[in-house]
This record gives sequence, structure tokens and C-alpha cells, in this order.
Amino acid sequence: MTRPARLGICALVPLLLLAGCLRLPARTEPIRIVAPAVAVTPAQDWPVVAWSLAVQRPIADQTRGSVRVVVRTPHSRLAFYPGIAWLDELPDMLQSILLEGFVDSGRVASVARPGTALARYQLVADIRAFDLVDAGAGLATDLVVHGSLVEVRTGRIVASRVFRTDASVSGRGVDAVTAAFEQALARLVGEVVEWTLRAPPLEPDSAPDDPPEGAPAGG
Repeated sequence: MTRPARLGICALVPLLLLAGCLRLPARTEPIRIVAPAVAVTPAQDWPVVAWSLAVQRPIADQTRGSVRVVVRTPHSRLAFYPGIAWLDELPDMLQSILLEGFVDSGRVASVARPGTALARYQLVADIRAFDLVDAGAGLATDLVVHGSLVEVRTGRIVASRVFRTDASVSGRGVDAVTAAFEQALARLVGEVVEWTLRAPPLEPDSAPDDPPEGAPAGG
């Protein structure tokens, strides 16, 4: 390309910009990656169980199954909240948080992902909502998860329940949003863990080695 031609193109660029014919790449807002920290503190009356549990990867729709934080506006319109993303896809993140919750409770013999250990029961979860709700006046979290406890050997559903928790958001920044999700998640995971421990029918006690006092001895 000759020098006059290059000069002509350089002179043309400002004109194209003014006319709107040439678009420069838009500046993208930086995204902060967040990993909610959730701790489960068991109550004294939570049962201790001797069976093992597998926590399946929760099911979610295509929009909620990503790393983006979903915000729900009036008329049930869904969008992504700017400037924030989960550390992992939501189903994977929630599976890890649930696993940690059962481990922290110290009430179950063993807990793992499916396929890594032989489990008696399996927890199956369906994420129905994991949203920020923006009604105009402020933000709030809305978490809705349907859980089923399945006996692995028979495939029988032992129990099922819908869990729902929410929390108000103190502002619109990333820190405020993260804190509200942590608050709602802590209650959700605590409820799921306690319900799972109580859901299976109580196993009959094993027969005592010695006959009760006053009972005739066998022979």
C-alpha cells in the first residue's frame, strides 16, 4: 500500500466513527468470581446415622445451570447480574456445598459423590430457583430446591420435600449479594442435612446379647 493510500485510510477512520459506520469493541465490565462460604452447625438433637450417602449433582435448567448469577425482574424476566459469577457451574458448586455440609455435621457414616463409594441412600436435588429477585425497591435472594432421598438398592423414593429460603440484600454490590446468598444457603443446606438424616425409617435395634433381667434364659 502506498503512503498516500495509507494517509487516506487514516483520514477516513474519524469520519466513519462520527457516522457510526465503524464500531470499536465495547469495554467489558470486570467480573468477580465468588465462592460462597457455608458452614453447617448441627443441633444436639440431630440423629447420628450408620448408613452411607451419595449426593448427586443437582439438576438445573440451562440458564441457572451456568456460572452466571441469575436476576429475576417483574413479569418473571430473567437476566444475568453484572459483574459477578460463581466459581463453578451452579449444580457443581451446590453439590460441593452439600457434601461439605454433611461432612461438617459429623452425623453420617460416610458421604461422597455417586460412583466413588457404595452408598445406601442417594440425595437427588432439582434447582428450581437460585435467583436474585429485583422488585425495584431492592434485591433479595430466592432459593428453591426440591430434594428426594432414594434408596440405591431398590430405587425407591424414601422421602421428598421442597426447600425454600431467602435473604434480603443490603445493597447492589458484589459483597452484599454474596453475603445474602451465603445467608440463604446456610439455612438451606442446614435444612437439607437435618431432613436427610431424619427421612429414612428408624432401623430396629439389634437383639441384645443377654436376655433382659427376669426373662428366662434360652436353652
